[in-house]
Amino acid sequence: MADRKPDLDRQDIVPEQEDEDTQAQTVTDDAFDKTVDEGLGDSEKDTSGLDEFDAPDLVDRMKQMNSSGLIDMGAYDGEETTDDLENKYGARNAADDEFAEDDS
Repeated sequence: MADRKPDLDRQDIVPEQEDEDTQAQTVTDDAFDKTVDEGLGDSEKDTSGLDEFDAPDLVDRMKQMNSSGLIDMGAYDGEETTDDLENKYGARNAADDEFAEDDS
């Protein structure tokens, strides 16, 4: 029987297939272990004087929504909603007044 040299690389392991860190289940498990606040550090404010300094930036808005539990839907003001359960989100968001009380 031929002597096998122990220092040779194994041929049954292909480095391109060793991608456990990028698999969906691994990424999902990592996400469950983190809190939302970890990604929302303090943001840099623009000090050039071109914009109003007190204006909240995106990170400030995200922190505020995260702490209050309310999502700012201001970007959709004036848009028609096509949700079947309009009453679930309040009569203000009803696409048509006659369906404002309909929660079917």
